[in-house]
Amino acid sequence: MDFLKDKIKYMEMDLDEKRAGYHCKNGYITQDDIPTWTEYSKNISRIHYSSEDRIDETLNSKVSIFVGDITTLEIDAIVNSEDHSAFLDGAYFRDIRVVAGPIHKAAGKSFSAECISLKGCERGDAKFTGGYQLPARYVIHTVGPLGEQPDLLRSCYLNSLNIAKRKGWKTIAFPCISTNYQYPREKAPHIALKVVREFLEKNPHVVRFAFMRREN
Repeated sequence: MDFLKDKIKYMEMDLDEKRAGYHCKNGYITQDDIPTWTEYSKNISRIHYSSEDRIDETLNSKVSIFVGDITTLEIDAIVNSEDHSAFLDGAYFRDIRVVAGPIHKAAGKSFSAECISLKGCERGDAKFTGGYQLPARYVIHTVGPLGEQPDLLRSCYLNSLNIAKRKGWKTIAFPCISTNYQYPREKAPHIALKVVREFLEKNPHVVRFAFMRREN
């Protein structure tokens, strides 16, 4: 497995050395550069809450909305939302219309080679690889549902979070999984936020979550 040598190399680099090789040069973004939901919401004129919502400022301080390029985030892990269960198509990885395209371009050939070694991923499941030339140390890969399938979407988020929990990662960024593949945009965020809230309530060691406003 030729990618293993590169994977170890990037994992053992000190931060300054790794930063020198980022695809985004000095355009990387740390967790401290991203406002928390508490800070972000101050600039929103009106926010609607249902009667069942209970505001928890401790949890709000751990969640962010990020508008930008997910491949520039210098955090523990970013999530790569695939649109099918096959990881074997190199042309697909270069398709800039999906999240995978920019991530593979930024992370490099060894990253793509490790993805191919995963031999696919079932819908709703999640796997992970190294981040290689990305500012993020790791990438979690998940395959979302086609269309509105709440249980599968819930599994994508939960299985990704469970990987982070097992590995001890504390900063994670999600795109809007499956919203480019016919999952209603007005419904998907509710599932994402519910899963993350329940996870944070049980796992207070996690420091920050970031959600992308757009999948690409």
